Amino acid sequence: MTLDNARISSYLNATRFMVLATVADGKPALRTMAAFAAEGIAPVFSTHKDTDKVRHIEANPYVSILFEHEKQNLRTFINMTVSGIAVRIDDKASQEHIIRLIGARNLRYQERAARGDLVEQVFYRVEPIEIKIIDFRKSPSPAGVELIRFLGQAETEQAA
Repeated sequence: MTLDNARISSYLNATRFMVLATVADGKPALRTMAAFAAEGIAPVFSTHKDTDKVRHIEANPYVSILFEHEKQNLRTFINMTVSGIAVRIDDKASQEHIIRLIGARNLRYQERAARGDLVEQVFYRVEPIEIKIIDFRKSPSPAGVELIRFLGQAETEQAA
């Protein structure tokens, strides 16, 4: 059963934490993050400007993000990995939009925004190139894996 964009977006936004993978010096780097949301199938997130993840993304914008709900039953287990290009969002209107999206699902983030505590944040939108869905309801074997590929604007720009 193919998942449509609305169901993918719903799954991403219902996930409590995401795991962001970047690459540094040819090695993977993972970190768990809570300041994120999904706008459709595109994850958006913010982080402090002076973090390794920002340095990694600026050097290599290709990222993968794992979304997995907690305490799932193995027979109905699902997770999704969005791989794509992290695009830094610098215009204020788009940043405010991302703040609203993240704040709608994260009360602590909403409180930080209201206090003006986000001035040191940078904002990213991940333009999906591929979404990998593992769905044990279909099968706990490779038959339960669905791969959705996109050729978006960001990928086209990187290839040029």
